[in-house]
Amino acid sequence: MRILDRYVVREFMGPFFLSISAFIIIVLSGQLFMLVDFIIQKKVPLLAVVRMLLYSLPGIVVQVLPIAVLFAVLISLGRLGRDSELSTIRASGVPFTRIVLPLIIVGAVVSAVGFWLGETVVPWASHKSETIVREIILKDFLPSIEQDIFFTAPGGRHFYVGEVDKDLGTMERVMVYETEHGSFPRIVSARRGRVGQGTWTLENGSIHELDADGHVRMSMSFDRLEITMDSTMEQFASSQKTPQEMTRKELKSHIDLFEKSGIRVEGLRVEYHLKLAQPVAALVFAVIGAPLVVRSPRHGGGYFGIVAAAVLSFAYFVVQAVARSVGMKGAIHPVTAVWLPNVAFLIPGVIMLVKVDWPGRPNGRGSRRHGQTALVLALALAWVLSLLLGVPASAATIPVRANAQLMVFDGALEIWDLSGEVEITYKDTVIRGDRAQIDAGAKRAVITGSVWVERGDEVLKGAVATYDMSTGGIVVEQTWAKLQDDQVKGFLFLSGAGLVKKDNYLRLSEGSVTTCDLDKPHWRIEVRELEVYPDDRIVLRSVSYYEGNVKLLSLPRLTIPLKEDQRLELPKIGYGAREGWYVKTQYNYRLSDISSGSLHADYYQLLGPAAGVRNQLKLGAAGVVTVYLYELWNRATGNGDTTVELSHSVDLPADIKAKAGYSYRDYSGLAGAASPTIEQTYTLSLDRRVEGANTSFAYTRRNLESSQNAENTSISFRHSSTLPLEIKLASDVGYRRQVKGEDITMNVLNYRVQADKKIGVFSLTGLAQAQVYVEDESTADPDTKPPPWKALRRLPELTAASSRIPLGSAPLSVAVKGVVGRYTEDAIRDGVRSEVTAGKAGVDVTLRMDQQGVNKRLSVDGLVRGVFDAYEGTHGRAALGYSAGVQVKPSAGTTLRLSYDQMAVSGASPFRFDAISPSSKVGARLTSALGPLRLTMASAYDLKYGTFDTLTATAQAEVSKGVSIELSGGYDIQRAAAKSLLGRVVIQPSPQFQLKAGGNYDFARAQITRVESSADVRLSPDWRVQWVAVYDLVKGGLVRGDIGVTRDLHCREIAITYQYATRRVWLEFRLKAFPGTPLGFGLGEDGVIFGQ
Repeated sequence: MRILDRYVVREFMGPFFLSISAFIIIVLSGQLFMLVDFIIQKKVPLLAVVRMLLYSLPGIVVQVLPIAVLFAVLISLGRLGRDSELSTIRASGVPFTRIVLPLIIVGAVVSAVGFWLGETVVPWASHKSETIVREIILKDFLPSIEQDIFFTAPGGRHFYVGEVDKDLGTMERVMVYETEHGSFPRIVSARRGRVGQGTWTLENGSIHELDADGHVRMSMSFDRLEITMDSTMEQFASSQKTPQEMTRKELKSHIDLFEKSGIRVEGLRVEYHLKLAQPVAALVFAVIGAPLVVRSPRHGGGYFGIVAAAVLSFAYFVVQAVARSVGMKGAIHPVTAVWLPNVAFLIPGVIMLVKVDWPGRPNGRGSRRHGQTALVLALALAWVLSLLLGVPASAATIPVRANAQLMVFDGALEIWDLSGEVEITYKDTVIRGDRAQIDAGAKRAVITGSVWVERGDEVLKGAVATYDMSTGGIVVEQTWAKLQDDQVKGFLFLSGAGLVKKDNYLRLSEGSVTTCDLDKPHWRIEVRELEVYPDDRIVLRSVSYYEGNVKLLSLPRLTIPLKEDQRLELPKIGYGAREGWYVKTQYNYRLSDISSGSLHADYYQLLGPAAGVRNQLKLGAAGVVTVYLYELWNRATGNGDTTVELSHSVDLPADIKAKAGYSYRDYSGLAGAASPTIEQTYTLSLDRRVEGANTSFAYTRRNLESSQNAENTSISFRHSSTLPLEIKLASDVGYRRQVKGEDITMNVLNYRVQADKKIGVFSLTGLAQAQVYVEDESTADPDTKPPPWKALRRLPELTAASSRIPLGSAPLSVAVKGVVGRYTEDAIRDGVRSEVTAGKAGVDVTLRMDQQGVNKRLSVDGLVRGVFDAYEGTHGRAALGYSAGVQVKPSAGTTLRLSYDQMAVSGASPFRFDAISPSSKVGARLTSALGPLRLTMASAYDLKYGTFDTLTATAQAEVSKGVSIELSGGYDIQRAAAKSLLGRVVIQPSPQFQLKAGGNYDFARAQITRVESSADVRLSPDWRVQWVAVYDLVKGGLVRGDIGVTRDLHCREIAITYQYATRRVWLEFRLKAFPGTPLGFGLGEDGVIFGQ
């Protein structure tokens, strides 16, 4: 140690020990003054008072150490400054920070000593002192219980009392935890309590039972609870401890224990962290006290040091008190609360300490500014700490809870007796009853008297219920239940002598089951025993089926599969034009957990008998194999029709789902053996779906061996994903090959790879694409216009397009699109098919004015568009167009829009896909609403070619509630002739009645070309009629005619359906709880007029 360091430390030590002595005398004098009354009036021995004061000395020393450091720093450095020694030392080249460094080190040592005393000597001495107060000085029973204390009682019980009202004789925030029955405690907490002779009465509280992992496994709430005490409270006095009488380790153990029960411990956490933060104040005061002396070096000693130390210490402890109070309320994290004063004073101290040695010492205004900056930095750091630490989260949701009006606990047997509005909650299960007995050791509860159990929408009622709190299983005697299953629509209603319900199992004894919710169900099944395995099967023993009170069926055993592929299937009876009357039967079987399937036995009046089998084999990681065999002995052709299907699906590594299939069909046409046909199909599909990426591959090959052989092959690959930098990638590759006889009729490869990136208002797109247009006669739509090219390749195409960009506050916006690419197009040009390849660079700019109201009846809008394209090897193309629109409202409900569109083109594109045609067109659209009638008319005139567009007109009317009529048509102005008229009528006055009808009239053919009708009518709550009819003159008449009649039998349903196209009729009977294929009618793909 240097001479200067020893000199500075020696100057510090005198004021330091003097300050400690002065503060100890002041504090002891205050305590002695308070105890004089006990010595004189209560005759407390003087020796006891002296012992108490001596034991309180270590705690006083720890409290005054930081203040003593502050006084000593200011007084010692002030003396050096007053005698110009400080200026002389600094003038010799020694920085001020080096001068005060030994004082800062001494402050750190004092902080360490204070922490050591606070963790070793102070808790022991404070406990001795407080014990003297409790045992000797305070003789009253209730006053011996102080607020914010811990103490231990016989029987492994530990107590905590938050607040005490000695006048009312009550306690607040009481907690009791017991460790006698295991390594983890049972915790009892209550808002308030009273102490009686030999008992504590707690009110409005809860009991928390912990498991082997220290987590809460059971919680019970009570209004009133009595705890029997083995001894009077005087015997517990020596075990009482406040947080000040504990070490950090002791206090931390109590905090951890309380947190496991969900109890708020912010106040205790503040005390815990304060045991470390408070001694560090000595170091903080050393740092902030030293630079204050420099502000008045010649007058820094004496009064300045004392006054500055008093003001700083007062400000520090005010901030500490406020932060501590806020932290105890949970507004900020306890760590933030206790360290905020240190941080708030340390940062300004460090800044001022460093500023002392900066050249060009600032004036007073600058100093104030730097002081404000330091304060802002300190507060900002504290705020950041508060955000990072946050408020501690509350404990996790307690899985088991119990509430009752009265609880009695037998500690010897660990049994709780609950009575009066008992309610037990476990996960999503709530059990209510009049009385309950809970065996804490066995984790079993028995509830009696009007038992009611709820689990979601499920309800169980009975006389007695036994509840296993560890598994959630329940047994109910004399029960009635309303239960759900994923494979059952609605509810299952059960009643019987006993019911066992677990998560994956249900058993009913001597009872009945139905899906009918009436008091007297339409149907029911009575059983000696019923077992339900969710998502698997229902097993019934000694079962009888009743319709009303009439027994229709009795079986010793019945198993009802619940899985889709194993359900009980009723025979299907129907009639078809090709098959005649037929009966189809299906029996679903299950050989083992890995093998299941179905057997088919059918009979067709005109074709003959048929039989088949479908079996599914689950091979675990090797996937699922399905085999289907079906043979029809076709008497119409004299040959057998054979169908064989094989499929194998498996999950491969890297989240790939694979499926391979093969089908074989050998059949003959109605002409007999002269036209046998063998059809074979091979399929393979791979699919991978992960977060941010989807990939699929599909391969299909179909070979047809008949009078003319054919082969069809198709391959497709699709992928979409999100790349780094949020780039969207999409690709689609398809290959089709078709062979008929010896001719290859199709051999096409199409692909498309596209990447998109969004940057502000711009979208960037990169594209590589090859397209070949193939018209499929079987699916061609006569109303769809084919593209003007036969094949088009974009390799590559780069596009940058913006969304509409507003131009300031004006009602204008601009959109820009730029394109660069190289294209190859195969198309017909001037009657000659040719292929053109060229590069292109172009820009398309559109300036748009939004609709602006000139007045209440007039508004205008418009746009200007410019296109500029440059092509490789040819002249460029420029196009300039504009559009202007005027909208007039001559009267309420009537709108007339007039528009003019002009496009001028200079040059031409060598391609057809991006052709722009010059135009000059005037258009008009009139819309008018006259009460329930709405009229619309529109047409346009092309000034360049002198032609009119088709005049379209639509009239819609809401005739009455639920009844609407619509007429629309087209008129050819050039030819002065009507083109078509379309009419629609929709009648739906209520959900029970819906009727749609429509027709199309072609004036060129002078006939109705299509009529459609559909209906869904409930004639009564029990009867429902549905039909669909489509008549198409172009396709040759009635293309669809279906009608069905359904009779609702409450929980059952019977329906008869007829299909005109297949000439089939069939009858179906269903239990609504076990739905098969739902009955449904709609126009589907046949609907054109209604667009369904």
